[in-house]
Amino acid sequence: MGLFNGSGRMGWTAFGALLVAVAATGCGGDDKPSGGSADFGALQKTYASPSGTLHAEDKAALLKALDEESTGAGFGALSAMPGVPGGKKTLGTEPIACGAATSSGVVCTCEGGGNMTETFAASQGGKSVSGKIDYNACKLSEGTATALINGSLTFAEIIDPPPTMFIYKGTITETITPPGETVTINMNYAMIDGKTQYSVDVSDGNVLVAASGSWDSTTDTGTFTVTTKDGTSTCTFTNGAGTCTGAGGSVTFS
Repeated sequence: MGLFNGSGRMGWTAFGALLVAVAATGCGGDDKPSGGSADFGALQKTYASPSGTLHAEDKAALLKALDEESTGAGFGALSAMPGVPGGKKTLGTEPIACGAATSSGVVCTCEGGGNMTETFAASQGGKSVSGKIDYNACKLSEGTATALINGSLTFAEIIDPPPTMFIYKGTITETITPPGETVTINMNYAMIDGKTQYSVDVSDGNVLVAASGSWDSTTDTGTFTVTTKDGTSTCTFTNGAGTCTGAGGSVTFS
C-alpha cells in the first residue's frame, strides 16, 4: 500500500494496523487508555445503540463525517497486519523500526526522523485492550513526497459486550511536502465488524455514518449508509444532494 492516497492525503490503512496491532500483546492495568481521557465504555454504547433519527437539516453533519472518513479513517484497519514488536515494517518506501514490546508499551522509530510511542493496557478478563499512540515529528516518505506527522490517538478494542469494535479518538496533523500543506485529521470513529462507522451528532441524538468505496468527498458524490435508532438506510448523493431510504428513515436532501 502506498503512503499517500489519490487526494494527496495519507493512506493510513497499513500504518494504523502496524501501530495498533501491537496492543494485542499488552497485559495488566485498567480499561482506560494510559494517558488518555476518552470514556470508551460510554463510546461503546454510542456506537452499539445510536439514539437519533434522520432529518434533512443533518446534511452538513453527515457530509463532514464522510469527508473525515475519506481522508483518515483507514487508520483503523487492525486486522490487516499481525503484531510487529522488534521488527521492521515498510510503509511506502520507508520502514518503521519498532523495539521489543513491554507490558506497558513499545517505541518505534520513523526512519525519516522522529518516532511514535504506544502505551497500552488490557482489562481484567481480557475483554478489552486500550492504549494511546503519540506521534512526535514522525517523518515518512514515498518517492519525492514526505509526510511529517504529529499528534495523539487513544484507542480501545472491546470484545464484550458484542459486537467486537475498535474505537479511536484523537487528532493527527500531517504536513505534506510538496507543497508543504498541513492538514488536520480528526479520528473519532469505530471499526465494527470490519466496517468504519462515524458517530454523528444530530438534533435528537446520534447516528452512525459509513461511506462506500465509491464516495468522492471532493464532489460529495457516491453512496453511504446511515444507521439510526430505527435501523440502516442507504443514501445516494450527486454533488451534495440526494436521498436516503431504508429502515433508518427515508429523507430527501437538497
